[in-house]
Amino acid sequence: MPPPRDWYRLARVRAGKPPSRVGGRDNAVAFFPPELQPHVDHPLVQRLGKSVVEELLRQALLRYLHATTVLEIGVVNEVAGQLMLGRLPLALSEQTIVEVSKLYCDEGYHALVASELISQLGDAKRARPPPAFLSRLNRLQERFSSSVPAELLRFLFTVVSETTVSTLMNTLARSEALAPAVREYVADHLEDERWHGTLFSTLFSTGWSQWSPAERERHGLLLPELVEAFLTPDLQQVASELIAVGLAPAEADRVVADAYPPSVVLSWIQQGARPVFGCLRRAGALNGALVSAFSDRGLEAGPA
Repeated sequence: MPPPRDWYRLARVRAGKPPSRVGGRDNAVAFFPPELQPHVDHPLVQRLGKSVVEELLRQALLRYLHATTVLEIGVVNEVAGQLMLGRLPLALSEQTIVEVSKLYCDEGYHALVASELISQLGDAKRARPPPAFLSRLNRLQERFSSSVPAELLRFLFTVVSETTVSTLMNTLARSEALAPAVREYVADHLEDERWHGTLFSTLFSTGWSQWSPAERERHGLLLPELVEAFLTPDLQQVASELIAVGLAPAEADRVVADAYPPSVVLSWIQQGARPVFGCLRRAGALNGALVSAFSDRGLEAGPA
């Protein structure tokens, strides 16, 4: 069973406040930390001026908020609903189902606040493309449709997303350069997500203890691809944003290639995946075959 939590007092949907306005910006703050968007420092971008850099950071924030909304509503709460209704191959206690129900409420609230911030930024009516992680997840579902039920694959993806998402939030919440309203939103969200990560780590351990050896092998070997699907940055969207501010397509491709070489992307994935490795160790799932599967993709999970 997951650790107890005083949800009625501590959950942000119960104790939170309306988001602050994203405004009052000056030279000391930004919509998104520039160090997390290295394309804004590229000479081809810098030559376009400060206003273009600011717009690209605004787009980075919108991309983050949109991805948050899609993840919470379109993936995590879908999986939570399946768990609440007993439609996944996990035997859960009644108390655990109650905890999952609380998470369901949390995630809807997080999506609500993200949507309010998107509206403040004047982007509420714009049709944004789906986040890259969702397209990747859908492709994996199609690939493995004959061997793994879609709802179970999405559960495993949610284990990955819920155990790793706090890593980026920690960085954002501590960024003194970030606009106060954004920093407040992330800090509030982080209060819940730390607990969500613990809950999904516990749920994975529960499943691992109940699955047969064949199921463990089949489900475990999906995890490296699911980690990549969630943690690989959406470089196609970055290129689109660069084109929208005036770069030619070839220039945008050059900026992306220079700012996000494979070694940098792999390093980001490696760092982001650390909580997943911890989750797998606690479940006793990080065996030789799974360590090798991660290593084959350039990710070092370490020994069990």
